[in-house]
Parts: sequence; C-alpha cells; structure tokens
Amino acid sequence: MSDDDEKTKPYRPAPAGRGDDPDKTRAYGQGGYYDDEEDDDDDDVTRAAIPGGRASADGAKPRAGRITVEPASGGHGPRVTYPADTASQPVCAVLLIVKGPGIGMALPLSYGRTLVGRGGDSRLQLNLGDDQLSGMHFIISFDETDGSFDIREADAATNHTYVNGARVRSAALLAAGDVIKAGATEFRFVPCCGPDWNWAQALSA
Repeated sequence: MSDDDEKTKPYRPAPAGRGDDPDKTRAYGQGGYYDDEEDDDDDDVTRAAIPGGRASADGAKPRAGRITVEPASGGHGPRVTYPADTASQPVCAVLLIVKGPGIGMALPLSYGRTLVGRGGDSRLQLNLGDDQLSGMHFIISFDETDGSFDIREADAATNHTYVNGARVRSAALLAAGDVIKAGATEFRFVPCCGPDWNWAQALSA
C-alpha cells in the first residue's frame, strides 16, 4: 500500500461507467464532490472540501484548513488550533483522552477520514508523549450519507487498536461512548453528527 492510501483527499463519485472507490474520502462541498486524482501535489493531504466549501469562479477546488494539535511548549500545555475559516473543518465528533498523555483533552474530528497517530502524515497528529502510539495508528471515517462512523487500524500501525477491549481486525462501526485504546492512550468517542443531523444542514442554509 502506498503512502497516499492513508492521506485524506477530496473526492467526488466516479462518472457514469467508471467504478466507485469506497475507500476514498467522501468529502462533500456545497452539493458536489471534488477529486484531485489529476493533482499529486501533497499540499492536498489532510484537506477536504466539506459542506459550505465553495469553489472559486475558475472552478478551482475549495481549500480547507486543518485542525492541529500542538504539543506543550514554552510553559503552555498542549492546545488544539482551528483554521481561520472554522467552517472549513466543522467538528463532527470528539475524541476525549481518558487515559494516557493528554488526559482531559478533547480532540475534534471533521468530515471524511481522520488518520490518528504520531506521524506528520496523520490528519490528527498526537505528539503528546505516548511512544507506543504508531506514526499512523488508526482511521476514523464519517459517512455523511447515513451519519455513521467507523474505525479501522492503519496498515502502517506497529501496535494494535482496540474498541471496548476487542481488537480491531477490520472496519467496525463506532457508537457513542465507545472506548478506543491505541498505544498507552484511551479515547472516549463522542459523536456530534449522526443520522438525524450533520453540518450540511447548517452550512448550506
């Protein structure tokens, strides 16, 4: 599997006659989807068009910001930083750190796939001191078509991922309150979007 397989990229359904790839990020933007297959520039990594995103007059893909988690420094604790355009990365779910480095933090998840790990290619990069957390450890995906979330272990993970004590061996649905264990860190999953509501309704109004 290439490194690109773990990168979040904007996506639109394949044209009629071409097969759909269910493993790609399904990132919605103002009634349309975007595909950067023709653009191999890694500047698109971790960036996805989402509800409220608008293409420019020349048809360019909307550019989303990135939610980042910064480690403690200069006497300050770790902090979560949002892009200037907060609507570009609306919070669809939260991971609460309930055990391990960073306990007490709330980590936001947005649309599409979120790769969680210590490495720089992770959409949610956690440099909080857990050396047992892989550079690319697990992926949480939000499917806006049915409001579901699922989790799978990243192929590059060097340690296992568990949900409620059970090993994640293939993609598994997540429910509110599920506890995810990766390395020495445990997260409680708290969804904000679901079958009854998601940000498409608020941002397209």
